[in-house]
Amino acid sequence: MNTFELTHSLKTGDLAPVYLIYGSESFTRTEALRILRAAAEKRNADVVEPAPEGLEAEALLDDLRTPSLFAASRLVIVDGADSLISQSAELLLAYAEKPSRSATLALAAGTVDARRKNAKGLLAKSATVECSPVRAYEVPAWCVQRAKFHGKPLADLAAAKLLIDLAGVNLGQLDGRIQALAAYCRDKPRIRSEDVMDLVGGDHARTVWELARAVTSRKPSPALRAVDRLLREPRVKPHWIVASLARESRDISRTRRLYDEGQSAGDIAKRLGKPSWLMKRLLPVAQRADPKTLRRNGRLLLRADRDLKTRPSREEEWIVESLVLRLCKSGKGRAREKSLR
Repeated sequence: MNTFELTHSLKTGDLAPVYLIYGSESFTRTEALRILRAAAEKRNADVVEPAPEGLEAEALLDDLRTPSLFAASRLVIVDGADSLISQSAELLLAYAEKPSRSATLALAAGTVDARRKNAKGLLAKSATVECSPVRAYEVPAWCVQRAKFHGKPLADLAAAKLLIDLAGVNLGQLDGRIQALAAYCRDKPRIRSEDVMDLVGGDHARTVWELARAVTSRKPSPALRAVDRLLREPRVKPHWIVASLARESRDISRTRRLYDEGQSAGDIAKRLGKPSWLMKRLLPVAQRADPKTLRRNGRLLLRADRDLKTRPSREEEWIVESLVLRLCKSGKGRAREKSLR
């Protein structure tokens, strides 16, 4: 089962005698243990968490079979039980086959070798929570579920995808951002893409948009200032700046083409899969853009991408700054452009 199924099972039933929580996704393991703690506390059970280092299986199992002095039931959590399971799978399996009626054992491990007979048997006798990494295409739906869990649903999948674009795919970081968004939007019915951009986008996302506008308006001074701010941020790399400019350039080109075909803003948003709030920002820029300049910019962006991949890393900042200067040119005066190469 996954953590959502674990939550549902505890709403409708009691704690199982043995839980085996395993997999490489550390956030999911931590979340599963949090769910079990909350369920035990709700049932007024005693919660014990012995350190896994040097923990002997015999002592652990004897303790599980001994009634608690503080509560009618007990939850014993061993977080980091990899060695314990590997070395004492036979003893743990024997306990799982005849567990204590007043205790629950929760073992959390990064890996469990199911090829070994006793480990395979332990998996079969336990309530298992698999904590495998969430695949990339599953992350948006995961964000939607987590937002509901935190009491403030996302408006749509577009908001989830924007959140992932800005915050990455680390589940722990995403969950922290979703919690912050839920608090930020406490007076709103749901979390919208605008809210994600305002809170999660941070300075670098807004700076990229400022850079794209300056380039389209052919204003080198504000464009170079925006590049300088971006390059000062530790997690922003030159490759990311060029990729972001390329994405903005493609969006502007496609918007301008559809606009020239007579499409309305709403139709363009549907065709491009863009939210209406973003189209309100994108369309005025596209309307001012010159198609010939946009095509030229595409060639410059491809050249910069190639240079970043083939030239020494010490030249990366110079490549980005030179690209921005070229993008800000009007397309006239080819001799001046050649001088930048």
